[in-house]
Amino acid sequence: MKEHILIIGFEEFGEYSRNYSGELASGLNRLKIKKHQIIGDVFSINFFELDEKILNLLHIYKPKVVLITQIANVNKVVFDIFAQNMVRGNFKDEQVKKSKIARGLPITKTYKTSLPVVEICDYCEEKNISYRINRIPSCFIANYCFFYTLYFQQLNQVNFPVGLIRIPYASVELKKIIEIYEKVFSLSLNK
Repeated sequence: MKEHILIIGFEEFGEYSRNYSGELASGLNRLKIKKHQIIGDVFSINFFELDEKILNLLHIYKPKVVLITQIANVNKVVFDIFAQNMVRGNFKDEQVKKSKIARGLPITKTYKTSLPVVEICDYCEEKNISYRINRIPSCFIANYCFFYTLYFQQLNQVNFPVGLIRIPYASVELKKIIEIYEKVFSLSLNK
């Protein structure tokens, strides 16, 4: 049976003319790291699809590692530590309020990444890669994917490293980002 690593990126949105998140997910799709096949999937920015799409990928591939990647207007690679259900009853977007993700999930619950963050930071320092640790749940759509994947783990009593990494827009070469992801996968698989 093949073992998989899942990487989730997003389609272009907002003012960004290029989306490294989607490029990274599709660029790494079908590559192998330590005999684990990478499944890269690019999500649309559509709250109606998110939970079902994540659930399907988790059930089909039963991944050993899941990374959600988001492009951001930052100048460093950002490792998010906490995930939270950011959908609130007073959220203005009617589409979000009516979608499945706004109902039935714990709003006050916070989950913590299960990536080997200390080792990843050591690697970034060794390679002189600028990074930051973020302890405040952010990146609404990516944070929700992060939250939902960790919530799925709890419900199904399964354990695999899950993380959210935000990529700086246009300030780091894609090649460097791929190197970071390969190291994250490698460290996570040894956990």
